[in-house]
Amino acid sequence: MKSILSLMAFVAILMASCQQESLVETGLETGTLELTGNNDESGTDEGLNADLGADPSTMGKKKHRRDSLCKPIAIEDLPASITDYIASNYANVLAKRACELRNGNIIVLIQLGEKEFKILEFGPDGTFIKELDPKKKGPKGKRKHLKPVDPNTLPSLITEYLDANYQGNVLKRAGSTKSGEYMIAIEVNGLLKVLLFDANGNFVKELK
Repeated sequence: MKSILSLMAFVAILMASCQQESLVETGLETGTLELTGNNDESGTDEGLNADLGADPSTMGKKKHRRDSLCKPIAIEDLPASITDYIASNYANVLAKRACELRNGNIIVLIQLGEKEFKILEFGPDGTFIKELDPKKKGPKGKRKHLKPVDPNTLPSLITEYLDANYQGNVLKRAGSTKSGEYMIAIEVNGLLKVLLFDANGNFVKELK
């Protein structure tokens, strides 16, 4: 279940990131993000969305869970087979984000329109596997809404916890659920981590 949540969270953050960029570029407001996920602990995800609590993923032994679920990849470093596939099957799209899962598969977020995005999964060799639906219902039909939050408005308990427990962290994105919980994405020594806090800013757990 944690693995689902983690990967979902990562996708949520990717989507939020693109929506925020769109806001800067076009002046349009961003909407609520709906994400779902699947509990496949292999590191892939059929639904990639957010049954909250998860980084966008999870897995294995405790120590292993501290490893990044999805390692960011520069768009220009993607295998030619991936960029060729996208160019051939999705006209006039913009690849916004990409990352490599622990199992070697590659996830790519592409933008088709002003607010239209698709998430594609490829094998380690760049072979297309499937298109992931960011609005697909997750386990038991539950759905979580993740709304982008300005990092400058986060409760002091959260920022103090981050400074005390994750030295040198870079806060990448923040979001909140309808119930008021906070999901925070940080980068520590090149690794992406997603943390869950309650509505008051108290640390709940690291989603991995």
